[in-house]
Amino acid sequence: MRLKGGMLLALAAIVLLQIVAWPQMAEFLPDSYYILPLGAIETDLSALIEAVQASDFSIAEYTGSGYDVTHPAEPPDWTFEMFLVAPRTLLIDGCRYRLRVVQENFTYTVRPGTAGQDLVITVERAMPVAQTLDEILGSLRNLAMVGADLSLEIQSFDRSRIKGPPPPAGAPIDSTLYDLMIAADWYAQANVYGLPLQGLRVEVIAEVLPGETLPEPFSAYAVGETENTVKLWIPIEQLVLLAQADEIGYVRPPYRPAVP
Repeated sequence: MRLKGGMLLALAAIVLLQIVAWPQMAEFLPDSYYILPLGAIETDLSALIEAVQASDFSIAEYTGSGYDVTHPAEPPDWTFEMFLVAPRTLLIDGCRYRLRVVQENFTYTVRPGTAGQDLVITVERAMPVAQTLDEILGSLRNLAMVGADLSLEIQSFDRSRIKGPPPPAGAPIDSTLYDLMIAADWYAQANVYGLPLQGLRVEVIAEVLPGETLPEPFSAYAVGETENTVKLWIPIEQLVLLAQADEIGYVRPPYRPAVP
């Protein structure tokens, strides 16, 4: 079910129709987290920054060598680690961004997805789908975030899982990287696996098939190469797309010697 050219708030009007189709999704449950594709969101980044500043958000911008972190109510030496646990944050990486809000009963994140932006929701108690989405989408509308191709194809994942689902067919990718891509919190999951992040990108090695080269759409992220491998700092949401490329045999984290 898709709504083209509508504002995010308009999604709430069709939530009940989706619940009729999927009665098991009448409530968000605390043992799962949920990913909802929002499609392309027309965002004026400067206007978004101004809007979140007025709403008491902490802001961190990745500069290529570190993070510029600001918050009106915090001292000038406020760190990126402090930023990550703040309740209202906007992380900027070039033209891409992650907006995260932690409330008493639920947390939601808007972040890059494979087809625009994704909305990620976790709840601390059972919450009605319609009521929760109405509140979230209303908040996003207040930040002037407009969707161009919205979807209610909700995916759910077990929050307590030890091992995640397998990658999609035709995507030869290390399981830790796929777990990162579908995790509720990219930075928390990267910390679990010891994966280095820069902004909204992760360091990977792409093993290129004999006689092939790295596909052009990913060349801007390459930072080094050998005869059959390329090192990239790639946007997290593009990990599966890279692995599915015909020229790629495998995508994995860099090998690092264990500390004795």
